[in-house]
Amino acid sequence: MADLTKLTNLEALQSLATRNKVVTDALAGRVKTLEDAGGEANVLEGVKINGVAQAIADKMVDILISAGSTNGTLSVAGVDVAIMGLADLAFKAKVSRADLDEALAAALSAKADAATTLAGYGITDAYSKTEIDGKISSVYKPAGSVAFADLPAAGEANLGKVYNVTTAFTTTADFVEGAGKKHHAGTNVAIVSTGEGTYGYDALSGFVDLSGYVEKDGNKVLSTEDFTTELKTKLEGIAEGATKVETTETAGAIKINGVEKTLFRVATDAEVAEVLDGVYGAEAQA
Repeated sequence: MADLTKLTNLEALQSLATRNKVVTDALAGRVKTLEDAGGEANVLEGVKINGVAQAIADKMVDILISAGSTNGTLSVAGVDVAIMGLADLAFKAKVSRADLDEALAAALSAKADAATTLAGYGITDAYSKTEIDGKISSVYKPAGSVAFADLPAAGEANLGKVYNVTTAFTTTADFVEGAGKKHHAGTNVAIVSTGEGTYGYDALSGFVDLSGYVEKDGNKVLSTEDFTTELKTKLEGIAEGATKVETTETAGAIKINGVEKTLFRVATDAEVAEVLDGVYGAEAQA
């Protein structure tokens, strides 16, 4: 063994210090790398089970799991945790039919609450409600004849039904074509889907907009005149601004543009006699 009492020279001490610095610099670099990566001291600050903080001893947490105080539970760190589904039946020595029915009902109920749509269960190859409604409404079902005022409600229960409307009617906002359109009696009206959960009416007889026509007034009847040929020819023969001349019951008078005008006056018998007397004399006429 070397004699430790001997003095060392400065050159040897410098060499030792240099080698030691290389080691410490390398160690400092490794520590810095850990710090830059977010490394922290390996200290566990706390653990909770179902919201209950657990004791930590020597950087460890002892979690005790045992049978629960009631069937269908496990005790985790002194807290009962329910076991869902059929697992609680395992605690019974005998399982009755009633137990099985109850457990199955609970399991199915829990499954039914998991989702409200087919997509919620991961089913992608089935029709949606909207698609089914559309297919039902495209397959029409005759439903008889009714007056417009008695048309059933446009709802899911009547989807696809077609009614022959026995009275003329004007559409409302519930119709696919919109409100204010007139249809004749005998028009077929179907109840269809108009969107997600909404329904309306569809006039199927072919739309004819009669809103620009004047309805028949009282007991008036259609004219028997041929307005397309004879009267049309007469009207075309009258010049624009022509004067309208009509006969009257007054002798020697006519009407011009509705105003009666006298053309000549018929003399009375007395006036005729007076003229003749002046020419022939009263005695000559006698």
